[in-house]
Amino acid sequence: MALQKFEIWRPKGYPLVAPYSGCAPITVKLVDQMFSRDSITVGTWLFDGKNPLVTRSTSKTYTIPGTYKISYSIKHKRLGCLYKYGPFTIEVGKKQKSNFTIDTMKVCLNDTVKFINLSTDTNKIKKYSWNLDWAKRIPFVYDKNPQKHYTDTGYKSVMLIVDNNGCPDTLILDLSLIHI
Repeated sequence: MALQKFEIWRPKGYPLVAPYSGCAPITVKLVDQMFSRDSITVGTWLFDGKNPLVTRSTSKTYTIPGTYKISYSIKHKRLGCLYKYGPFTIEVGKKQKSNFTIDTMKVCLNDTVKFINLSTDTNKIKKYSWNLDWAKRIPFVYDKNPQKHYTDTGYKSVMLIVDNNGCPDTLILDLSLIHI
């Protein structure tokens, strides 16, 4: 009995999609980086499951904030195999203005300070990142309105980053905690 041989094809390389997020308008580069081009019939980019574009490389500009899906497929010339990549998620945001205050201007040592978020369009903000003592590089807090118990005096740089689909805005304010 003779041994039967068969071929299993897997493409070498991958498509490049970059960047994945940013502020509108954002241009996303789509590049076919396949190393086995001689065996590939065609490459097709698909945008949100429709509007196929047959090309190796292109770009797509998004002007409206939202979440989009891009996929890429290639087909082997001889075998007819179809290989799919993605979907890749593209997040397009609109810059929101970060802003905050504290609940009281009279803060004593060992008090808990409450930070009140005053950023614009809070319903559109997907992520809040606070550093409540920037000089010490303490870990970020991801609450909308965090609290911090300060056990020492001095200047405290507080940073708030608000993010809408990869479109950030940053505000850093200095607080002075004094011991009377």
